[in-house]
Amino acid sequence: RFEALRASAEGSASRISWRNWLPRGNLRWELVDYAKIAVIAGFARYGNRPPLADLAVGDPSAPFARVFRWNTSAASPRLSDLGPLVARMGPGTGGNDQFASIDPKIVRPYMDEFIAGFESRPRAGTVIRLAALARREKQLLGVVNAGVPESSYNASFITDPGDDHAGRQQLPVYDRPAATFGLDRYVLTNPTGGESTFVGVEISVQTNWDGGFVMAGATAGRSEALSANIGFTPFENDHGVLGDVFIDPNSRTFAQGRVFSERGYTIKTAGVFTLPWDMKLGYAARYSDGQHFARLVIVEGLNQGVEAVRAFRNGATRFTFTGTLDGRLQKAFVVSGHPLAILFDAYNVLNLAYEIEEFSITGPASRLTSAAQPPRALHVGLRVSF
Repeated sequence: RFEALRASAEGSASRISWRNWLPRGNLRWELVDYAKIAVIAGFARYGNRPPLADLAVGDPSAPFARVFRWNTSAASPRLSDLGPLVARMGPGTGGNDQFASIDPKIVRPYMDEFIAGFESRPRAGTVIRLAALARREKQLLGVVNAGVPESSYNASFITDPGDDHAGRQQLPVYDRPAATFGLDRYVLTNPTGGESTFVGVEISVQTNWDGGFVMAGATAGRSEALSANIGFTPFENDHGVLGDVFIDPNSRTFAQGRVFSERGYTIKTAGVFTLPWDMKLGYAARYSDGQHFARLVIVEGLNQGVEAVRAFRNGATRFTFTGTLDGRLQKAFVVSGHPLAILFDAYNVLNLAYEIEEFSITGPASRLTSAAQPPRALHVGLRVSF
């Protein structure tokens, strides 16, 4: 596959122009006729497509901001307490001052995927697969602050207040000199370290017959990447979004770890069964390990203001595992020639209440549950086909 891609924002002097070959190939070699057991292998290269939001970097009409330090009272905040300008923020430039741009030598991120395993088709309609996967993304995009690089900061160490070990961990903290305030100059480029890896194993079974079908699978995997921002949400602990990991050295501490989309071990199954009287019953059940996160230490007294620093990498601990069972019962009938169906849906049938988030800030509430999965919910609906 050959792709030519060009992209730009209207009114922006920056643009992207890429031309790439993306090879792929697959092999299936049947070893024995019994159960149709075969070896499978494959390689594919995929080119990342830049989200339109990435083109906002350097766009004069895109949002921009100025960040000030505000030393005021929480009880009676006053605008007169506004402190000095600390930073300019993009992705927009706010006019003629082009402090954000796209590197003219930017290259396309891509992912190489390898798969190898075994497949069996013991009967018509049944497929069993065991496969190992390896993925590696390279040349990932990131925004760097060329105007205020990491070397501009003053580094020091603080004692981790949440570390109960005798040695007491020392965390690096970076203080931004006042002389660098407002000198920010952002560039969208391919920064060093912009890579991610994933290795895993998955097993899946799928079978169907006249009365329905059932599928089930389990996975085990491990990822490694730089988290774009501090936190554990999909817009923070992810390597595919633009964040401050290459802008703020405090965000770079323990940034390498497990990403949002990786859950360690998962088990999923789903099925649909045809019942008498034009009825169907379906279900979906899943189990997954808890979400990866890192405990945060809040650091005060820095020139740029309060900052959060990770005390360890994402994945050194995780939230509690989760599981759920959902179902649907459907009854079909015809009224005046129109097919109708009454639907009865049940979510979280077992009414489980596993936690899905915890407080990640160091302090008395650290690791207390902050969110749990929703309780059982029952829905009734009517579907009309015409």
